Amino acid sequence: ATRNGQPERNLLLPGGREVLVSARYVREHPTGPVRRVVVCLRGTEARRRTERSHAELIATVAHELRSPLTSVKGFTATLLA
Repeated sequence: ATRNGQPERNLLLPGGREVLVSARYVREHPTGPVRRVVVCLRGTEARRRTERSHAELIATVAHELRSPLTSVKGFTATLLA
């Protein structure tokens, strides 16, 4: 996967911990030679918690929106009958 044009890869460390590895190269000028490579290692726990919370929020919002709509549709059908 890429994020902001940077390649990313999940890496499993010997202790069982998972980290996200991303890398990019740095040039002084857009067409100049590569001057350095930057590699970043980040733990994935916070990212996974955020993704899980986001999914739970979406599910809750979808449920809360469906519930009132069902009641309104039923009430409307009763009025029209």
